[in-house]
Amino acid sequence: MQSLFQVYSSLAEAKLANPTNHKGHPLTPNSINPKQHKLYILLALALFAGSLGPVTIRYAFQYHIPPDVITALRMSFASLVFAPIAWSRYGHELRTISRQNVMFAGAAGTMFGLNVVMMIISLEHISVMINQVLIGTSPIWVAMFEVAFLKVRLSRAVWL
Repeated sequence: MQSLFQVYSSLAEAKLANPTNHKGHPLTPNSINPKQHKLYILLALALFAGSLGPVTIRYAFQYHIPPDVITALRMSFASLVFAPIAWSRYGHELRTISRQNVMFAGAAGTMFGLNVVMMIISLEHISVMINQVLIGTSPIWVAMFEVAFLKVRLSRAVWL
């Protein structure tokens, strides 16, 4: 049985060897769309906003705002921003999602919400830097747990 890391790494290697655009055409230096510059700006803003998240949460603790309120506000704000965009672009696909997939999405959303709550609670007890180090090393922890509990042999490329 292949691990998720092996599947993802083989897909990534294939994509790096033959980079293509969303239509499957090969990418060349002249094939970059000018609108992609806006995507890079959005990516930079998202990176900046994501980096400020734990700092602003720590700041909110100074005003005695409980972690669950912070989580609810973050999730509500993200939903208000992204739901209309998703609905306008993918509404026809969203209406055709099966009941089972809705249940899976709900379970995944619940798990993600618990993850965010635990991350915010951890900021009450540890520094922002340690919190981000633990979050940044999560792929290593996943690989170690996969080896320990699922008895999967990971390739050397995964460990590098």
